[in-house]
This record gives sequence, structure tokens and C-alpha cells, in this order.
Amino acid sequence: MLKRLAAAAAAVTIAVSTPAYAGQWVQDGVGWRWQLDDGSYLKGHCWVWIDGNHDGIAESYSFDYKTGYITYDVADQGVTVNENGALLHNGVVATDVIPGGSDYLPGMAGDDGKIFHLVFTPDESVHELNAKIQAEKEQKEAEKEQKEAEKERKKAEEAAWIESIDVDKVAYRIAEMVNEERVSKGYYELVINDELMENAAVRAEEGDELYAHRRPDGSNIETAVTVENRGVAENLASVPILMGETEEELAQLFMDAWLNSAGHRHNIFTSRGDEIGVGVYKSGNSLVGCQLFIQN
Repeated sequence: MLKRLAAAAAAVTIAVSTPAYAGQWVQDGVGWRWQLDDGSYLKGHCWVWIDGNHDGIAESYSFDYKTGYITYDVADQGVTVNENGALLHNGVVATDVIPGGSDYLPGMAGDDGKIFHLVFTPDESVHELNAKIQAEKEQKEAEKEQKEAEKERKKAEEAAWIESIDVDKVAYRIAEMVNEERVSKGYYELVINDELMENAAVRAEEGDELYAHRRPDGSNIETAVTVENRGVAENLASVPILMGETEEELAQLFMDAWLNSAGHRHNIFTSRGDEIGVGVYKSGNSLVGCQLFIQN
């Protein structure tokens, strides 16, 4: 006995007059679907009687409610289907005549394998359901596009903010902060040398290529200093640029990094330094900074 697929007190056959259609089976990489005469696909039903070859005899098929593809895993419903997905009754394909000459009819099979409990949806409702599913799909796509657009907008804002950062301001502010720290600890101020600032800018850019206290060509850092001197010391650091950070805040990030390192801190507070130059290089969404200290 076939398990009834809907609650009903008794098996009844309901004759409904419906217009004739010219639907057809369509197969793609996922499976089989029933295409309506307007090109849309039958959706929103679990079981449907289909007259696939339009010979007046319909078979019953189980469909995925949302996608409209034939489903073959129906064992939990107490029924079986053949290799084409058609419902079997006592081992043979269940068949019946669809009332009104239509080629499909949403409904189920009774214990005799015939149409018994008709869950009829007028053709207009089928199209409304298809339209609803399409609208939901379009809404999800629109939401996805909106999220992508918002992501790109934020990315553009961050890029614009990074572009607006004046590395020369950051560099000069660092030099000022060094002197502020030195004075607060009882040391004299260092002379901020413009030429040495340019030398430090070169070393900051080189630091992006090779983050080490030697130049990319392997030579000593002293060769980057064009100001006459009796000794050179160098501090390097790299900090990220976060959205909204100002030149003042970025300069402080560099200072915090150097002051929290014993070796870098020693260079800042050395009593043998006379002049300072600071350079900052922008690399993507981060900055590379260099402090050069020279002794005259």
C-alpha cells in the first residue's frame, strides 16, 4: 500500500477543469525540471502529475519544492520511484488521466496509485510563486552587490586616507618629539638638519626594500649620509596606517616603538649625538620610518 502523502479522511478524486498547456521536460547539469509554456519552471510543489509526452496519460513525480528539480530520495515517504523518478504502484508506474486536458497537475497519488487528494494550484499561482522565487533571488543578488559596493567604498576611503597622509609632516614631527623627549630627560636638543632629513628619507625607502641596518646593495648605512660627520647611528621602524589616524598619531606610534626598545632608546638619548634627520616612506597601508643621528 502506498503511504498517503497528505492528510485526508478518505481517498477522493476531484475533477478540475484546467486549460491545456504545452510544457516539456528540460535537463541540465543538475537534473530534470518541468518547463512551463512561458519558459519558466514548475516550482512550489512536492508531487505533481506530469503528462510528459502529451499522450493523455500522466505519471506522478516528486519535486524539490524550491528548485523544481525531480527528487529520487522518497523512501522516507513510504513510496518508491523508478529510474526516471516516476512513482511506482505495486512495482509498476502509477498513471492517471489529468482532468481538463492539462499536461501537469499538482497533486498526489492514493492507495490505488491514482489521483486522490488534489492540491490544485491555479496556473496564476504557479507564476506568482516563480515570480516570488525570482524576486527573492534578485534581492539576495542585490544585497550581495550592495555589500560588495560598500566594501569597495570603504576600500576606496581607506586608500584616499592613506594617500592624504603627508610623510614629511610625520617625519618632522618625529624629529620634534625626539627633542621633546630629550629635553624632558635633561638632554640638549639635537639640530634638525634638512640634508640629513633627505638622507633619512632615502634610508626609509631602502628600508622598505631591505629592512636592515645596511643598504640594499650591501654597503654600510654611512654611505647614505651626505652630511659631514664623525659617526652615524640609525633607528628603523614600520607602523600600519589605520583609517582616521593623523600625522601626529602616526609620529607617536613610531616614537612609542623606538622608546620601548632599549637599543633604539639609547640612540635617541645618546649624549654623543649632535644632529638628527628623520625620513618616512609610505608602503601600501604602512609607513617605514628612519632616524639618523650624527656626531659632528
